[in-house]
Amino acid sequence: AGGGDSLLRKTVAMEHGARSRHTFTVSGLPGGHSGLDIHRGIGNAVVVAAELAAQLMASGDARLVSISGGDKRNALARDAVVCVDVPEDFDLEGMMGELKESISHADARLSVTHGSTRDDDKYICTSGARSILSLLLALPHGPIKFEADGNTQTSNNVASIKGEGDAYVVQCSTR
Repeated sequence: AGGGDSLLRKTVAMEHGARSRHTFTVSGLPGGHSGLDIHRGIGNAVVVAAELAAQLMASGDARLVSISGGDKRNALARDAVVCVDVPEDFDLEGMMGELKESISHADARLSVTHGSTRDDDKYICTSGARSILSLLLALPHGPIKFEADGNTQTSNNVASIKGEGDAYVVQCSTR
């Protein structure tokens, strides 16, 4: 089986101003090999974290501080962490139920835990955050084309995202 990797790099501007910082850890997904398990409908923690961050940003005045997840180029991401900055009066508890329900489609084993954090006062500028999240949500993840016998012929795995200085790097594995 052949394939290739893609590294997508997006430089982002950072802005300053901390309010209330919260981390969301996406876990519980089994992961798997991007060539052998991609057709099994296993949720991808990087994609789920991007969905969660996009919903938080769309719901009010949330700002993306960071997003990271996945650790191997040929593995389905089982864990990811997203950090957001929200106003002190942001109804985070009300949002949590809605968020968990809206992303439950990813996998029944999915777990999202929440915690407060003290970080520096930087966050990703709104246009940069939208660009990163739009990219993660637009990239295909899973089987794209099947052979006549039902085996996966072409697939794409959104393997990881990580911050590197003033940029975020997304790695995909395509077969």
